[in-house]
Amino acid sequence: MIKESFAEKVDELFKQWDKPDTPGCAVAIIKDGKIVYKKGYGMADLEHNISITSKTIFSVGSISKQFTAMCILLLVEQKKISLGDDIRKYLPKFPDYGQKIAIRHLIHHTSGIRDYASLLSLKGMNTLEMTNLPMHETLSIIFKQRELNFTPGDDILYCNSGYLMLAAIIKNVTGKTLREFAEENIFKPLGMKNTNFIDDNKYIIKDRAFGYIPNGKKGYFNAIISHRNWIGPGGVYSNVEDLFLWDQNYYNNKLGKGGQDLIKTMQTPGKLNNGEQVNYAFGLAIDKYKEQKIILHSGGTGGYNAQYISFPKYKFSVIILANIRSVMPEPLANKIAEIFLERFFELEHTKFSVNPKIFQYYVGKYQSDSLGIVSISRKNNDLMIQASLRFPALKLIAGSETSFILEYPNLRITFQKDEENIYSEFILYEQGKESKIKRIESSKLVLEELKGYVGGYYSEEIDHTYTLIIKNDSLYIANFEMVFAEKDKFLTNWAILRFKRNNNGNIEGFNLNAWGVRNLWFKRK
Repeated sequence: MIKESFAEKVDELFKQWDKPDTPGCAVAIIKDGKIVYKKGYGMADLEHNISITSKTIFSVGSISKQFTAMCILLLVEQKKISLGDDIRKYLPKFPDYGQKIAIRHLIHHTSGIRDYASLLSLKGMNTLEMTNLPMHETLSIIFKQRELNFTPGDDILYCNSGYLMLAAIIKNVTGKTLREFAEENIFKPLGMKNTNFIDDNKYIIKDRAFGYIPNGKKGYFNAIISHRNWIGPGGVYSNVEDLFLWDQNYYNNKLGKGGQDLIKTMQTPGKLNNGEQVNYAFGLAIDKYKEQKIILHSGGTGGYNAQYISFPKYKFSVIILANIRSVMPEPLANKIAEIFLERFFELEHTKFSVNPKIFQYYVGKYQSDSLGIVSISRKNNDLMIQASLRFPALKLIAGSETSFILEYPNLRITFQKDEENIYSEFILYEQGKESKIKRIESSKLVLEELKGYVGGYYSEEIDHTYTLIIKNDSLYIANFEMVFAEKDKFLTNWAILRFKRNNNGNIEGFNLNAWGVRNLWFKRK
């Protein structure tokens, strides 16, 4: 077991959820092949006053992807498929874009296929409606897309569609559902008795924690989700004790016949067409935290959030499963690692004392071609960043007067001045890449100019119409204000719209970029 002082520090991190009237989380800390600390904080079921323990079962969200990827590798080992196979060999109804999309492209998020969750959201569906769709209906909206986000292998863009399609491939090759195949080939061999893909609402999940979302200051709502079409990209329910068995299999593989070679393959990142290595392997992200190699994945769906992180050099892992989305398990897992492994870290990001008055020069709205509006704001004496509505506001930690890090690994931004000595942009450093995020100028179009954009716009690919209206002298889409960025380009908190004109200068429609979707065409009615 761990030192009492370490336990106290861990408990301090979770004290706000260690109450009889709030959801919370289960935590397992693993070192040298043993769970050295496990504990539940808060309630699994607020209606029946059931506390969370290390045996409580949660939805693990996208942590499920590594189990789907392992199923694919087992089929490769059995010589039933190859990673280089064209996916249309197994999914003949998938459109022919004139470019081969291989199974490995689905695995590494390099396929260019649009994300189905984003497409369904753009169609106006909420989470419950999305998760109630059967798999074949979800696949149909993927198959209706007329183009890809990019040429397969040219880029990486996280994509749930790829893992849904992997589940369909497993079914078509084996005749078994992903639930059945994973139970037989992963969960039973590893003794994970409390883990499985849940693909039907009717299943009883004993010891399950119910997911919750905050209801302002009045408590919590049930975050009701279904369990039908998240299978592959999500769908696994488990507890921290079972995930410990999975974690240990990375060190001593008991699956298939490939021994540790199978694990080596699973933890090998993919590559782009130009030979550049991406940071995504087989359902696992491969990264560094304070110069130490980490293997990790997060997950979130409905009212659940989850984090798995491993420091393989030290045989140290942290698993956090939460039943409330306001718990942010990734920075919590990082802080636990710092408690236990601090002496091994190169503490390069020492907190720098900076006068909060300087923050006024950074506050504002910035434009990102992948995220839409990025907001920099001040909260008390902290500088905050929020990138689109998909992500919460995060605190920026000063490394200097102009350079800041986020509460996530390897994310850093540096504010830069323009020729007029004004901070007009910042550089985002992520996974070795640099992106310029420019400040949105405060200029607005006059009312007569805005009227030219008003009207209905229809996308055949998602069978949905957006109607643009003017309200309070601003242009709105789906009740969200559209911020003018440059000629025929507007941004919202969730999308980027670029309008296209014909030779006569009349607007024909717009291309929309959102999370996981690029260049979705909406034609003016």
